[in-house]
Amino acid sequence: MYDETELPAAQVIALLRRGAYPFGVIAAVLGELWTTGSAQRVRAELARREQELHTRSLRRLRGSAALHDYLRGRGDAC
Repeated sequence: MYDETELPAAQVIALLRRGAYPFGVIAAVLGELWTTGSAQRVRAELARREQELHTRSLRRLRGSAALHDYLRGRGDAC
């Protein structure tokens, strides 16, 4: 389906799409990958996304804990 020169780009696209990256970010990453031959932008975007997901997960966890405490205080939770 892809020749040897297209395969790395297809793999990067698939990886970034699984991470729900917008097409604009993917295009910028591919542009840099094709221009410089470096995967540094890919790694930077993945690290940024990982930090974003970590922060979001912590916020959700804190929200869940606060809701649990609130419901427990009302006698609605276990």
